[in-house]
Amino acid sequence: MHSGSRDITASLGGDEFAILLPSLADKHDIDRVIGKIRTALHEPFTVHDLPVNVEARLGIALYPTTGSSADLLWQRADIALCAAKELHRSWVVYEPDIDHYDPGRLALIGGLRTALEQNELVLHFQPSIDLGTGRIRGVEALLRWRHPDRGLIYPDEFIPLAERTGLIDALTGWVVASALRQGHDWHSSGVSLDVAVNISVRNLQAPGFCNEILDLARSSGFPLEQLSLEITESAIMADPERARSVLRELYESGIRLSVDDFGTGQSSLAYVRDLPVSTIKIDKSFVIDFKQSRNAAIVSTAIDLGHNLGMTVTAEGVEDEETWRMLRDLGCDVAQGYFFSRPLTVDQLAGWLAESPWGPAPA
Repeated sequence: MHSGSRDITASLGGDEFAILLPSLADKHDIDRVIGKIRTALHEPFTVHDLPVNVEARLGIALYPTTGSSADLLWQRADIALCAAKELHRSWVVYEPDIDHYDPGRLALIGGLRTALEQNELVLHFQPSIDLGTGRIRGVEALLRWRHPDRGLIYPDEFIPLAERTGLIDALTGWVVASALRQGHDWHSSGVSLDVAVNISVRNLQAPGFCNEILDLARSSGFPLEQLSLEITESAIMADPERARSVLRELYESGIRLSVDDFGTGQSSLAYVRDLPVSTIKIDKSFVIDFKQSRNAAIVSTAIDLGHNLGMTVTAEGVEDEETWRMLRDLGCDVAQGYFFSRPLTVDQLAGWLAESPWGPAPA
């Protein structure tokens, strides 16, 4: 953190920074501040003897017209930043007409930090089944928020907010650490399960992400080769070169990688081919409607493609026996879905492992 006389500049993590200007007189002074920032970033930075150009987007919130509390100013500056990115503008000052967030979503943004601090987060685990053996191969760790007022909140409601406010790194760190700790507990009790964790595009862009993951994995005692990180196609395509570099480092450490939601993104076969990926996961939208000839063709092609590239293929969204049997006949390696099990708490999974026909083979 850097502080001048009263002005403060702080790193929020990743590629986001906050600037607090208590002495800013009024809205007309913004142009002068923006000019200074743009001038400072105008010349390329030199990294390892290579020039790197930096482009900045700014979201601005003013006291007291935009908000009278620090939380509200923070939230609305973030909304203005999102608008600047979406509109491809250098800067945007918060105005009510750009605010598409209802009060409930704003409350969630403010509550995420509290959720981390107050132990309101919990992991559920969904089994994945080896179609060759008919037994569990591993589990996917799925984040849930036990909100004190709203009950259980699912990640599609708060993860996008975490990505926009810079909290995604802390959330991902919590998920990875918790999943590794649970995987180690299973391993120590004689139950050997692979553990998969989802990571975000923002994680791939954050400096130090690899080191953080490797430190967590090595300190947990959980076998690196049984940890899998799942990345969506859209996360890869956001910055393919950066993704390739980060994923290569993780792969060379022994961690396995998979492309999630395969078939819904915009990645080319060349990118998938050149990435150190061991698994592709066919998106459930194709598998749920598998009986439609078009979807069946897509699934069959994805299975052949994965195998030709030397990858394991997992199908998500298996909800009935017919789909399971058809996937098995097509040579799909692994399947996941409500036909086998919904996501379960740790205690529920223990019961499922003991009673389900898909559980581990008897010793």
